[in-house]
Amino acid sequence: MRSTLSRLGLLALLCLALLGRQAAAQEANEERGGGTTILSFDTMTGNPGKGDPANVIRGLNGGGAPWAILRSAHGVLRSNGQLIVIVRGLVVAGLDSNPVPQFRAGVSCQDPADPNSGVLFFTNLATATTGKGAGDANIIGRVQLPAHCLAPVVLITSPPSDTSPDGVWFAATGF
Repeated sequence: MRSTLSRLGLLALLCLALLGRQAAAQEANEERGGGTTILSFDTMTGNPGKGDPANVIRGLNGGGAPWAILRSAHGVLRSNGQLIVIVRGLVVAGLDSNPVPQFRAGVSCQDPADPNSGVLFFTNLATATTGKGAGDANIIGRVQLPAHCLAPVVLITSPPSDTSPDGVWFAATGF
């Protein structure tokens, strides 16, 4: 009985040491500017197209035509605003082609006063491959997040234009 208690005590001490080590590593990561992970994802959904009510996300218009992700989308948003989105095969559905040479990523934080509205924060533009079967991009940037961000949504968007100063969205976190 005594040896069982000693083993349990040793096991508890070992668990506490590992938890302490993990907490210290997290703290060191935050001090280096890595921040804590707010959102990580391994899926995004393409914009369903012009006539669908899901075409507008918190005030940001969709890209007109339906968009699809042929291969994959992965990403992470950290508390320091670091945003990484790796997409493979973001194309106009049906054409399986990407006509847009640059994408950017944005974060929409829900407006607490109006759940249909959001505040948007964008990365810089990133090069996207164009043509048939293309739509590959590595979007790595930093966004200026507010002190509180309720229900964040990560979007892949077009560059801004005169008619769409925030661009239009092609894909968003979700499934």
